[in-house]
Amino acid sequence: MIDLVDERLEAARKLGVRYTVNSGREDTAAKVSEYTGGRMAELVMECSGANPAVRSALDLVSNAGRITLTGWPKKETPLPTDVITKKEVDIRGARTSANEFEEAIDLIHTGKVDARKILTKVVTIKEAPGTIIDIEKNPGDYMKVNVVM
Repeated sequence: MIDLVDERLEAARKLGVRYTVNSGREDTAAKVSEYTGGRMAELVMECSGANPAVRSALDLVSNAGRITLTGWPKKETPLPTDVITKKEVDIRGARTSANEFEEAIDLIHTGKVDARKILTKVVTIKEAPGTIIDIEKNPGDYMKVNVVM
């Protein structure tokens, strides 16, 4: 897992994520290369939508690897198509989670996945705007927030 926020990386390690990288302090591509024995990542899932992170996915993916984009960039991200072609990379978008909600609900309901481990706050709809502002100011304090309606 790659993130800028140490608290998120620590939470990921507590949940069993073996390899973490703070992209603000470490050379991400070098760390991924180290972790994979030079092979790079066969699958890169970019979830932030941050333009630099979208672009760096091409540096992290292996030859014939796949990049899945789930974040929503605020503006268009220029990508070097020569790298995509040379590496034979598949790039896809994933947003709708078609037919996956039932499985996710079952995993949580049966206790196979404990969603409470990443839930950091439950707020009312009236508290949501203030919470969003606080998330932007203090991203290390939050993983997931539930809004009760």
